[in-house]
Amino acid sequence: MSQDLTRSRLYGLSPKGIGTPFVESLLSYLIRLAEVHAVHLGDLLAYEIAPVLEKQYLLNSIERGGNRFYDGARTINGIGKNAEDMITTLEYLTGVKKLEKLTLSKFKEVFIVRNLIRKSLAWCPKCLNELMEKGFLYYPLIWSLTTYNVCINHKIYLEEKCPTCNKVIPFLHRKSRIGICPYCQSHLFKPLTTLQFTDHKDYYISRNVEILFRENSFSIHTLYKNLFLILQSGFNGNLKQFANYMGVPKTTAWGWLNKSTIPPLNKVLDIAYIFNIPIQTLYKECEKIQITSEVLVSDINEETEKRDRCTLNNEKIITHLNGISKEQNDVKTIIDIAKDLKCSTKFLYTNFPEECKKISKRNHQIQAEKKSLYMSNLKEKIQEVCYNCFLQDVFPTRKLLERELNLPFLFKNRQIKEYFYQVRLELEKQFNI
Repeated sequence: MSQDLTRSRLYGLSPKGIGTPFVESLLSYLIRLAEVHAVHLGDLLAYEIAPVLEKQYLLNSIERGGNRFYDGARTINGIGKNAEDMITTLEYLTGVKKLEKLTLSKFKEVFIVRNLIRKSLAWCPKCLNELMEKGFLYYPLIWSLTTYNVCINHKIYLEEKCPTCNKVIPFLHRKSRIGICPYCQSHLFKPLTTLQFTDHKDYYISRNVEILFRENSFSIHTLYKNLFLILQSGFNGNLKQFANYMGVPKTTAWGWLNKSTIPPLNKVLDIAYIFNIPIQTLYKECEKIQITSEVLVSDINEETEKRDRCTLNNEKIITHLNGISKEQNDVKTIIDIAKDLKCSTKFLYTNFPEECKKISKRNHQIQAEKKSLYMSNLKEKIQEVCYNCFLQDVFPTRKLLERELNLPFLFKNRQIKEYFYQVRLELEKQFNI
């Protein structure tokens, strides 16, 4: 009996971990797809995926250079349009169906995008080592969540920097490979002095995230009802106390309770931890939750005292900001400073505008100096390569220099292009060519 078979453009690679909490992420699948075709990820994107996606910014990025697509690639694992478009494209090119299981799409009714996905790669080296021994490496989707920080299997914190070059690794890079740093090409699964988890909350939250990944049905309406039950049974309907206890503005808590906004996952996990309620109960089971209000009031008073003790001292902040602006050798953003001081950027800009301006000005100066140094070093390398080419009777072309310097989009920069022509012309005269 004959059977009609449709040949796919790309190999129909099977995803890993389907049906488990450690299902492969779509970005991991994309990287493995490039590996199985023995091409760089950048080439697979440029010649196969981009034409089908028909995203103008991606086509422009390929033509002119730049990292716009790679910088925003983390959303491909998420719940938005970028994920949907990539799913459709890869299903069309590979013939493999149900690739939505490699994204967070099943949570799109109950999760919001904010604070959901990490900005860069995180991994458990012990898990990668075990996967390598089994003969298949991949990155689980669960590792891409900001709330998953402890590997439940090995009880260690996830790594966030290459152990060799100490660089933060993006989700996607033109030369991405599973388990390999794209910058120094070292293994990410080699034995490390890993950090055992020390915070019970981190472990509890990571375990609850894993529980969520095991489930398949959720209801935002059940969550809203359970939040209302917590408000009534734990705080006697006092919205201000509830908001203070949760560490959120009153308007935010009101938005959750009147069902106008969806609580972010990190806050729902905080609620699960604080009230010792299983995460699946909050999303799936609408039942009366018993909370002792007397204990909560005691905790609220204690938290209030802590906040009072941590009141920021303006003189100390001014001294701190002035010290940064004077001794600053690297970029230190106002956002980072606010995190160090445990305050908001708005607080700093409103109360210390002059100090913030000095720091911002110094940041621009440092960035300009770094750019100038980079351009100077690059020009020296161009001159050196051109000179060596003429010594060997080889005429230096743009493609030759891009290959020698491993900078494929080098001459997209007009200043560098003009400098190259100038150097080549001078060397032609020097060598009488």
